[in-house]
Amino acid sequence: CRPPFPPADFRRFTGRLAAVITTERILNPTFLRGHILSAVETPDGAVIALKLEGGKTAEIPYHSIKKANLEVEF
Repeated sequence: CRPPFPPADFRRFTGRLAAVITTERILNPTFLRGHILSAVETPDGAVIALKLEGGKTAEIPYHSIKKANLEVEF
């Protein structure tokens, strides 16, 4: 994984598969893999939404993302 790209890049890569490591637990794990649904600016900062494997959606505060990278789908 590499350092997180800015929220605008998450918007640019909507629909792509990403692996994200967080500093706090989101739906229990700190490692999440899923398709980027959205990146929305809120008064508290950006929130990235991922559709996880298994169908759940995780909303991740941008400030809690430690590392992120896009993954290749075959």
